[in-house]
Amino acid sequence: MDFDLPKLMIVDDEETTRLILKNIFKKDYQLIICANGEDALLKAKSERPDLILLDIMMPGIDGYGVAQHLYEDVATKNIPIIFLTALDGVNDEVQGLKIGAVDYVTKPIQPEIVRLRVGNHLMLKRQASQLKRQAEQLALLADLDGLTGIMNRRALDRELQRELNRAARAELPIGLLMIDIDYFKSYNDTYGHLVGDRCLQKVAHCLQNFLPRRTDIIARYGGEEFCCVLFNTDFEGMELIATRLAKAVSDLQIPHAGSGNGEYLSISIGGCSIDPMSLTRPEDIISCADQHLYQAKHSGRAKISLCHNAEVCSENYSAVF
Repeated sequence: MDFDLPKLMIVDDEETTRLILKNIFKKDYQLIICANGEDALLKAKSERPDLILLDIMMPGIDGYGVAQHLYEDVATKNIPIIFLTALDGVNDEVQGLKIGAVDYVTKPIQPEIVRLRVGNHLMLKRQASQLKRQAEQLALLADLDGLTGIMNRRALDRELQRELNRAARAELPIGLLMIDIDYFKSYNDTYGHLVGDRCLQKVAHCLQNFLPRRTDIIARYGGEEFCCVLFNTDFEGMELIATRLAKAVSDLQIPHAGSGNGEYLSISIGGCSIDPMSLTRPEDIISCADQHLYQAKHSGRAKISLCHNAEVCSENYSAVF
C-alpha cells in the first residue's frame, strides 16, 4: 500500500457497488471499505479519510445519520462527503446538501463521472488546505520583526493584553522588562549600521535563548529596545530573570569601543511586577517599566531598576553589571 496516496472511504451495504467502486479507485487511493454506517463511524475517526463516498439507503444508520454524526464530531467534521444514491428526487438532494455533503452521485455508477467528482473535490480540499497554511504563515510573519525574527511591537501589544487577562483570571503575578542596548547610537557610528543590525540580532537571540520558559515572551519594542513579558512571575522571579539576561548579554563580549561602561556591549533593564488583583492596563505596566529603564540608564547604564507595583511605582531595586 502506498501511504502517500489519499485515503478514500467507501460506505455501501451492497457488495456489488463496493466491488465496482473498489475497482475504479484501487490504483489511485488507499481504500477503506465499510458495509454499514456503524463501521463507517468507527473507521472515520480512526482512519481519518480524505473523502467519503457514502450510500444513503442502508439498514441501521442510514447515510444521512452517518453524515450528521460525522459533521457533529470535531475530529471528522471537515471530511468531505459525496452521497451515493438511487434516489433522484430534489428533496433528497436538498436534505443531503443541508447536512453538509459536497456532492451527489446517482446509481447505477458511471465510473468516469464518479472518478472525476472524487478527484475534483479532493483537489478543492488540497487547495483549501494550502490556502489555510499560507494564511497561517502570513499571519505568523506579520507578528515577527523582520530583522531579528522575534515578536514585533504589533504582536506584543496583543499578547500583553492577553497575558494580563490570563494573570487576572488565574490570580497570578506578571512581570514586564524593558531592555535597552547601552550607547547603541555610538555603536552604529563606530561600526556602521550593518554591523549594528547583526548586533541587534545577536542580542535578540541571546535574550530569547536565556528566557527560562517557553511561555515567556520576548519582543522587539523598537530600535534597540526589547520587551519581555513574564507570566506567573513575582518580583523576586523578575529580578532573577533580569539579572540572568543582563549577564548573558555581557557574556557575549561584543566589542564596543564607544561604550561608556567598558570595552564590551551592555544593556540596561527597567522592570515592573504587578499582583493579580491590580486593574492595570497594558500602557500602565509598560510606562512603569519604561520609567525604571530611564532610571537605570540615567544612573550610569548597565544597570537594572525594578518596581514592585505599576500603580504605586515607588519600591525599586537597582544593580550594576
